[in-house]
Amino acid sequence: ECYQPKDQGFGHGFLMRYYYNWTKQKCLRFIYKGSGGNTNRFETKAECNRRCVL
Repeated sequence: ECYQPKDQGFGHGFLMRYYYNWTKQKCLRFIYKGSGGNTNRFETKAECNRRCVL
């Protein structure tokens, strides 16, 4: 999940989420549109760090 590209998904949502950027080796914020996307999406930075940062 952590090595998938950032995917904003589709729809009309404007949800702040976090994804793991493997080239920068850290979790970054992005806008999730509410539907679709992939599993490299976390509700909090803490959750992203816990799952992806080694």
